[in-house]
Amino acid sequence: MSDSPSKPAPSANEGGGAPIDPRALAASLGVAKLEDVDPRRAAELAAMLSEVVANFDQLVWGTYRAVAPTSTIKRQQNLKQVVGRFAAGDAGVSARQVKDELDRLRQVGAALIASLNQAGRQFAQKQATTLAPSQIESSVKLSGKSVMTGLEAQCWRKYVELAGTGDVDSVERDLLSAMGAHAEALARGAGVK
Repeated sequence: MSDSPSKPAPSANEGGGAPIDPRALAASLGVAKLEDVDPRRAAELAAMLSEVVANFDQLVWGTYRAVAPTSTIKRQQNLKQVVGRFAAGDAGVSARQVKDELDRLRQVGAALIASLNQAGRQFAQKQATTLAPSQIESSVKLSGKSVMTGLEAQCWRKYVELAGTGDVDSVERDLLSAMGAHAEALARGAGVK
């Protein structure tokens, strides 16, 4: 540590940013008033949150690319770099740009999480419909196959045929495809482009 006085914290308006509402900041930190915040711990917290967000950014966009590879919704910028440039006072990065990137990350992340339930349900319904005894029986009757083999045996063969097409890779592909379709629809509904 040096004996020189520490540099005062920048004012809310330095760098052309919008003024920080002390009440909103205190509320977001869960404290009664901003004066209750220890600046050193707040900086430590900012570093921890920045690391979590950077890791989440990588995870969300990597996962989204895997489940929706043909989607036109793409990662705009590396969030860690944008946040770093903003924090360093780069005039080319505004608070609005950072907020927009964070909102985009939140929306796509939320869409991925929400799609898990819907994709699982859609996949299960498709499987249940495809392998339903009544569906198999109807399919066998419509095919007009041999009358020499009983209906029950024909239904069993049809079931084996349908169930046999579900190797691990194709099941995974179908599930990820359903998840990607739902995630993209949810993200587009949230205004992500």
